[in-house]
Amino acid sequence: MSGAASWAVIDNSTDIVLNIVVWDGVTQWTPPANCSAMDISGFSPQPGVNWRYDRANDVFLCPPQIYNVNPSQGPVAGGDSVTLTGANFTGATSVTINAIECAFSIGSNTEIVMTTPAVSKDGQYQIIVSNSLQTGYPSAFTYVS
Repeated sequence: MSGAASWAVIDNSTDIVLNIVVWDGVTQWTPPANCSAMDISGFSPQPGVNWRYDRANDVFLCPPQIYNVNPSQGPVAGGDSVTLTGANFTGATSVTINAIECAFSIGSNTEIVMTTPAVSKDGQYQIIVSNSLQTGYPSAFTYVS
């Protein structure tokens, strides 16, 4: 199927996942068995990423991806304002550092500003942005004394 193909949900009891790949320069979408034709114009798939359909809001969600952390380090006492740039931030429901919830605000689909929590020791900690259906790909923040 080419990127021009589209589907609708038939079975409302399960999530659907679109497996998206690029083959011969054309985006290929593999539709789940519980889907058939509908218009999803304006949907921009990203190759190599599984998108999930959020029935409640009638949108496709992709895992958030962090491309840059600025600044990339700060004090163990926390409290620093850090800007995350990336993709798929609209609809983010949590931002964590080492599983500690952070205060955050969504500036756009490509920017989140978060506040670092305090930690007990120096080191590199994992930052994860999640939305209602997906856990994003981790990035890192380094704490220093």
